[in-house]
Amino acid sequence: MNIPNVSIAVASQLTGLTPRQIRYLEQIAAIYPEYIEVGSTRHRRYGTALLDKLSRIKTLLDKGYTTTAAVSIAEGLKEEEDG
Repeated sequence: MNIPNVSIAVASQLTGLTPRQIRYLEQIAAIYPEYIEVGSTRHRRYGTALLDKLSRIKTLLDKGYTTTAAVSIAEGLKEEEDG
């Protein structure tokens, strides 16, 4: 994917994860979205690399992995791609 930073709603549509699942992944420090300020409100933004990671996590969750295992494996897959 080569997509500019998108909102959580668009990230959800692109990856198949629910907004709640994406927020949970942030809560457990599995992902770190960027934030932009619009007035006094902060909005999450998801770039290409993060969307790719979310898609890998979704694929693993669909295969029956736990969230913890899916995150760990998805991070390992990214390292293999970079290596």
